[in-house]
Amino acid sequence: MNIKALILFLGLALILGSCRSSASLFSMGKVQYSPNSKEVCELPIRIDRNLFFVDVEIEGETYNFLFDSGAPMVISQELAEKYQCKVLRTSNIRDSQNQVRKQDYVLLPDLQIGDRVFSGLAGLSSDLKASAILNCLNLDGIIGANAMAMQYWDFSVADSIMRISKTKAHWPEGKKYVFHFAMKSTRTPLIKLKVNNTDVSGITFDTGSSGILSFNKKMSSSFKAEEAHFSAYGYLSGGLFGSALDTAHEFMMTFNFPDTNLRIPIEQEMNKKGKLLGMGFLRDYHVFFDYPQKEILLLPKSAGARRPSFPFAPIYEKEQIIIGMVNTLMPDSLSHLQVGDTISAVNGRALSNSPAVADYCSIIQDMRGSEVEITIKGKGIYTFRRKAIPRPD
Repeated sequence: MNIKALILFLGLALILGSCRSSASLFSMGKVQYSPNSKEVCELPIRIDRNLFFVDVEIEGETYNFLFDSGAPMVISQELAEKYQCKVLRTSNIRDSQNQVRKQDYVLLPDLQIGDRVFSGLAGLSSDLKASAILNCLNLDGIIGANAMAMQYWDFSVADSIMRISKTKAHWPEGKKYVFHFAMKSTRTPLIKLKVNNTDVSGITFDTGSSGILSFNKKMSSSFKAEEAHFSAYGYLSGGLFGSALDTAHEFMMTFNFPDTNLRIPIEQEMNKKGKLLGMGFLRDYHVFFDYPQKEILLLPKSAGARRPSFPFAPIYEKEQIIIGMVNTLMPDSLSHLQVGDTISAVNGRALSNSPAVADYCSIIQDMRGSEVEITIKGKGIYTFRRKAIPRPD
């Protein structure tokens, strides 16, 4: 989750009762090397809001995949049909918003990632346009944890690199922090962290989330809403099947490592069941995946200052573009602006009475600057500027 702006938060969790058969499916596959394959291959990537998008080739055509350790392999329904992917089974899948749909597990076509080919992988065939947020990303699929488990991977937002390798011989010495992990049936890493000197287990290590470290309501004894330095309400994130309303609070807490302590913002999501560590934290590290040893290693980096936020974010719901989120940056004088208010114009450009998803995607692009003007139906025209998120001393 990202309570500063409406941002993608992917992470698929299989509903209970199908774990054993799912684990068998997600252990399928192998990596094939060509005579020109290198020991270490640097991948062509795009980084947007700290998330990694990677080129994947299928039968000579290039597609856009999200690098998401919180999910298994996913391919769009369009590509599954195009490449006649064999259906292995059908089951209920729960997304990050706790919404459940039946999805097909399929045998994926050969996927070329860098200079090597992943063959025989199982994945989910999903409608990657079902969510407006996903629609704006133009995703063709997801490189998930069951593919990551077959190679060594390392990446850094600060250095704008992602590498895939046969061994870890090129890894630098002196990696500062180490997470040992268990695995879900999808092979997604589950780590244990010490926060305020308390061990917290079962945290999803999620490169498909732009959030920091987020917990759920069950940890309410560690959080008091009135002590939060930042809060938000609305459609705070998006999953595979859409978005759901939630309230979130942000607190500063201590992240304990054996040789040091870090003071970082931690988010509490009131209506979510999961716990996760996302790219809002990992952006400041060079991250190394070591599946054979079940370790994730971090080398501190600096990706630069985090971008200020607007006090609201839009969302596309029921063929309307509405205020989808408000946070504590919203001035008290504008408290009459609420989640659900209809946006009728952005930067002077009027929207139709029935705007399309493409209009929503354009607004997301318009809001990449430092200022935006919006017209709220029945309430007037307002100009908003980005502001720094408050942080206690």
